[in-house]
Amino acid sequence: MGIFISYSRKDSNQADWLYDLLSYEGQHVFMDRESLNPGINWSDLTEKNIMTCDTMILLWSIHSASSAMVMREITTALMHKRKIIPCLLDLTPITPLIKEIQTMDFDMSDEFRRDIRKALNIRSHEEESNLSFEKAKSGYLKVINQEHMYLKILGKGGNYDIGDIYMPLRVRFQTGESVLYTFSADDLIQSSMNRISILGAPGAGKSTLLKYLTYNISKHNKGLPINIKISELMKTNDPLHAYISKIMNRHVGRKRGETISEHESFCRAGTVLMLDGFDEIIEADKEDFLKRLASFQTAHPDCMIIVTSRYSGYIAIEGFEVGRMEELSEEDIESYIREACDAHEWENVWSLIRNDARIFELAKTPFLLAMMVSSPDALGHRATQRALIFKSCISYLLKEADWEESPRRRKREVTENLSKVLLLILKKIAVRFYKLDSNESFMEEEVLFTIKGVMDNSMSQLKILNLICDYTGLLQRMGKELYFIHRSIWEYFVAEGMRDENLDNIIVRANIHIWEEPIRLFVGLTPERDLEEVLSKLWKENKGLALRAMTDLSFFPKDLLEKLLLNLTKDERLNVITQLEENLLMMNNTLNIKRTLLDTLSPLLQIERNSQVVYRAVRLLEEYNETYDFPEVDRLIKLTLDLDNSEQRMRNYLNSPEFKLAFVCVPKGQYWMGTDRRSRTPDERPEHCVELNDFCISIFPVTNKLYYDSFPFVESDRREERSHHDDQPVVYVTWYDAYLFAKWLGCEIPTEAQWEYACRSGGDDDEIFYDSSKIADYAWYIENSGNTTHKVGQLRPNSMGVYDMLGNVREWCHDWFSPTYYGECHGNGVVKDPKGVGSTGKKVLRGGCFDWNAANLVPTYRNYNPPSNSYFANGFRLVYNKDIETLNTIKNDEK
Repeated sequence: MGIFISYSRKDSNQADWLYDLLSYEGQHVFMDRESLNPGINWSDLTEKNIMTCDTMILLWSIHSASSAMVMREITTALMHKRKIIPCLLDLTPITPLIKEIQTMDFDMSDEFRRDIRKALNIRSHEEESNLSFEKAKSGYLKVINQEHMYLKILGKGGNYDIGDIYMPLRVRFQTGESVLYTFSADDLIQSSMNRISILGAPGAGKSTLLKYLTYNISKHNKGLPINIKISELMKTNDPLHAYISKIMNRHVGRKRGETISEHESFCRAGTVLMLDGFDEIIEADKEDFLKRLASFQTAHPDCMIIVTSRYSGYIAIEGFEVGRMEELSEEDIESYIREACDAHEWENVWSLIRNDARIFELAKTPFLLAMMVSSPDALGHRATQRALIFKSCISYLLKEADWEESPRRRKREVTENLSKVLLLILKKIAVRFYKLDSNESFMEEEVLFTIKGVMDNSMSQLKILNLICDYTGLLQRMGKELYFIHRSIWEYFVAEGMRDENLDNIIVRANIHIWEEPIRLFVGLTPERDLEEVLSKLWKENKGLALRAMTDLSFFPKDLLEKLLLNLTKDERLNVITQLEENLLMMNNTLNIKRTLLDTLSPLLQIERNSQVVYRAVRLLEEYNETYDFPEVDRLIKLTLDLDNSEQRMRNYLNSPEFKLAFVCVPKGQYWMGTDRRSRTPDERPEHCVELNDFCISIFPVTNKLYYDSFPFVESDRREERSHHDDQPVVYVTWYDAYLFAKWLGCEIPTEAQWEYACRSGGDDDEIFYDSSKIADYAWYIENSGNTTHKVGQLRPNSMGVYDMLGNVREWCHDWFSPTYYGECHGNGVVKDPKGVGSTGKKVLRGGCFDWNAANLVPTYRNYNPPSNSYFANGFRLVYNKDIETLNTIKNDEK
């Protein structure tokens, strides 16, 4: 098991001494409270770690007596029946919770060392005799395995089995110009390579890879793993071999350590020496380290050596193969999220990461993925949420927050004031070089010039730059060029830096594509009091970007967007969608396409009520959904048209006679569409054979009452004296109005072929409808209408039971009009369910109207208008293309 040390931070010197003593004796010791940071669930962390241990040593003093945290730890240990050993640091009376437990005085003496060993039932390693190499090695592997078997989740604390939580990190090696080899941790130690340098950006997982290697080798007895921090080595003057021996003694005691280090196989074949953090030592120490390493290699040529380093700060080591840490794959990311997140939250976290291009790219870096998982409630697509990830990352790299896996705290080398200076410099660098060149790198001398303009002369520009590169890792070196650790972090610094600029200077960049993300972050981080000014100016410059920026806010500025839209003409609003279409065509990243599409249209569709603008937006969504099958896009379409409630609306209208909604179902069949009669117009020729599947068509044209009842895309009531009663057909509707109304009700408007087939009753009514002497029984036209529409269903229906197919109002059809389309169909033989040609700018109208003469009130006559035309004689009817049984079920459901 292990030992948990409970103490007040004011007694950390005594705790550190005890930690060293027990670690020297090979014990697994927890001091996790020292790595706490704000936001950690204290009770979960403590309970997990005390449950891991079988004993708690309590350092009791005047400080711990007043520590609520220490008292909670005592309570937790008692609750889980852990052994408690109180060690008194002063004369403060022991808490009543454990007053019955025998105490001992803490004084760092040899007598105390013996007493604590006895209390813990530890046999001093110095007392062992006749110790074999295998037994000593076995003890070492056990201690090493215990020390490396747990990982912490950043920001959450707690100990998780490394076998469960470990991301499958991989290292890529290149031979020649193009041959690549990728190795997992297990592959590395089984490869023929004996000298390896592993390079990676901060957070790429280099140290975790070595930790897992150490754990895996020790667990399966695959060799002798030795894991050393180079920075710790360089605090001594020891040759590498001597330092390794000291480390061995520290882990298992001097007797066992000497038994291992004096054996002939020590640091020979089978030993894996892992040296972590070559970049973390100062330049003056690097030459010394390389000398110690070269001396060790000469004496131990068979020992496998792995050195890790960031790209920045690495010096090539002769004879070492260089590998680079690979990014995590989609499968790796999902697997880690499953293990690291609670069962109720992992799917949401994975969905948020997978469906956002920016966040997904960040998640390919293990450290940044761990950052995201550490705060799942804050994870999201808004700028404020993305910024939170960046802030956490930067805070960690500046050592402001500490989630180190070691039970010891890292020493803070950057003061709070210096940290502020570094952040200011990084913002200035970020903005300056984003303006000059948005490519990934910039020259060192230009960076030094920028630093000179920000700071005083109390510290040299080069020293500051080295501190940023070597200590924080936020800037990386590649020769004389520098680049930010990640482009998203660069863009975040740009957004923060822009806060010091004049707003008008920022807005002029709104039409430059590369500035979109910094501007969106800038808007997302803007105080609420300034948002109207910022968004209004951005709207004037780039309306699409302004819409996308609105999605980055913690609240939706509905009132402001309504005001901005009211000031635009319909054509100007349509142009927003045209610009979006052009932008999407220039993109090749699927997630960026989805993000741009959704972030532009989601806010627009919450406000827009013009049917033509909504139609254009919905059709664009449908086109991209057909290509990419985006669930989020499909949800937006359904939300815009309220499709989840269309069946209930249909049910309400079908079962309420005053709405005049009823359908007749037309069986599938063939007929000769059009006519070759000499008396008819050229647009009706030639006759051609059409085959249709069954469909249901509304018995009446859509009435005023039905259309104006609750349709959300009615900008104004267009009823007038010629058609103002509830039962009269709705007029002044555009094709877009008709299309959206039909969709909103779960229907469609009929194709030209469906309309004509239903009008002619499949051909059965041709004799009647081509006889002008009989037309007055079926249709309202100039001679009997009184120049007005009439209530639907007043005259005779056709043979299928459908009313007002001719006269009363012209009816929009689905198809674009083409005078040559019938000829194309005739040449193709039997045409199945034709839907017309591509866009011609004109939509088909059928049936004639109340102010026409009888000559054109025939089933085959074709008329057309632009789809945006709003006319006093234009109406429509509905088609239901789902199976007839579904319609009957909907209608009869409430009977």
